[in-house]
Amino acid sequence: MGSTGLRRVLTAVLTAAMVLAQVTSSLWPMLAPGAVADAAHAEPARISGVSPIVSSTFTVGAGPRGVTIDPATNRAFVSNWGAVNGTTVTVLQLGAIPAATTTVATITVGTAPRRSAVSTDTNEVYVPNQVSGTVSVINISTNAVVATVPVGSGPVEAAYHAAERSMYIANNAGGGTVVTKINVDTRSTSSFTVPGFSLSGIAVNNVTGRVYAIANAANALYVIQANTVVATVDLGTGANPSGVAVNEQTDQIWVSVAGGVTVVNGDTNTTAYTISTAAHEGLALNAGANRTYVPGGSGGFSVLNGAPRTTTPLPAGSQPTEAAVAPNGFVVVTNSLGNSVTVVQEDADAFVPKIVVSDGKDSLGTTNNGVVVLREAFQYADGSLTPGAKDRRLMSGGTPGAGTADRIHFDLAAFPVPAGGADPTTVTLGSELPALGGGDSVIGEGRVLLSGSVVPTSPPSAGIRIGAGGATVLGTYIRSFGTGIEVGGTGAVQIGDGTVAGRNALSGNVSYGVRILSNSATTIRGNYIGTSVDGLTALGNGSVGIDVNSASGGNDQ
Repeated sequence: MGSTGLRRVLTAVLTAAMVLAQVTSSLWPMLAPGAVADAAHAEPARISGVSPIVSSTFTVGAGPRGVTIDPATNRAFVSNWGAVNGTTVTVLQLGAIPAATTTVATITVGTAPRRSAVSTDTNEVYVPNQVSGTVSVINISTNAVVATVPVGSGPVEAAYHAAERSMYIANNAGGGTVVTKINVDTRSTSSFTVPGFSLSGIAVNNVTGRVYAIANAANALYVIQANTVVATVDLGTGANPSGVAVNEQTDQIWVSVAGGVTVVNGDTNTTAYTISTAAHEGLALNAGANRTYVPGGSGGFSVLNGAPRTTTPLPAGSQPTEAAVAPNGFVVVTNSLGNSVTVVQEDADAFVPKIVVSDGKDSLGTTNNGVVVLREAFQYADGSLTPGAKDRRLMSGGTPGAGTADRIHFDLAAFPVPAGGADPTTVTLGSELPALGGGDSVIGEGRVLLSGSVVPTSPPSAGIRIGAGGATVLGTYIRSFGTGIEVGGTGAVQIGDGTVAGRNALSGNVSYGVRILSNSATTIRGNYIGTSVDGLTALGNGSVGIDVNSASGGNDQ
């Protein structure tokens, strides 16, 4: 059929107020399998081929209670704490898949080894021995202990400060107020005290140079610079913090507390939010993906996605207690009752860059302020803007840009589920958005309407213009532009997917709902075109619903 005939057919269809999808009353956003959203954020539906989660479990020593991974060799060093009497570290070589993990060595250290850290400058692992009151220094190349350094009483965790070339050690016993510093070149020590007591963890932000110590009995997070506490964050009565990790890309500190994880903003030293989880001890971060791994003891093992905020279970063994993340994204979790570790490879969807739009304005006038508007999201996706630490807090999976297929989602607090038949939150654009392409996606889930009511229609404007590399638009309502969605370039294009959450409403535009200029790989499925958002009232586009250039063959409507 030529384009003229297609226009006549579609005009007749839309004049009769018919639609291209089944009618249903539900517009609730979809959750990924096993995901639990908090009150302000929802997990997006997964939209493309995902690989399954894969895991393998390996025997180590008794009661493993610490693990660190050397990024240069991809080796995991597992501290076998035992019943406070273990004396070994198991070295595992991670493979291309979890099942390819092998045991490299078992190294004798002090008594009750805990959370170790890697000195990347000296190619060594520093292992705190809680009962011995020492730190064992392991040469990574030889898997041999090359030094034993006396520190304070009850050392429980090490953290490396690269700029200072110092290993910080949190000491828990004898009041637990002492932090010991070990110079990794000379192995000489110094120490300082913090005002709280019963230190239970320590971490370093190697971008800002700040050190963070937690005190279990004091329910506090201490911010340290130049051996001095410069701020104290009250974590609340009964918090009992037991683990701490720093996301250097978002400048946020994640703290294990009783019944959850508290996130602290490093720029203000204030609590951002708390996510409820099972009771647990340690935690580990994948900073680039903005994902935090929480071994929950008898409550299992889970991953917390930074944006959108969700909690999803992952496989582990008996009584998972600590975790570490490898450069390839594999997670190693210790199972303290199982005398084992589980190596987990998440599905590919976890590492697709995701951007969460958190405000319905067209522009804020500034960027990197911890609020992302739709225009910024498009600019982050096309690489014309680079996110700073504050805006990275609204992203996960990886860093967006021109070379990645990014997904744009919408915060549930700013873009709530509308009442039946009502328009969702409206973003009124002052001008066209940058073109979408490179496999990027907009996932509106029926909670956003793009309005072009103040955009000049001459030359004709488009609510979303799709260019080279193709793109996907799901669950987005577009109104009052010259054209709702204009498609050009090459690459697969998906407009709607046949689901309720993926249904677009492309209506009330000056000329077309969809216009395909030069693409032969476009699928248009399950949308409302020329009707209200509930499909019950005619709201036609000025010319036709779908306009296909005669040169654009091979499309599926």
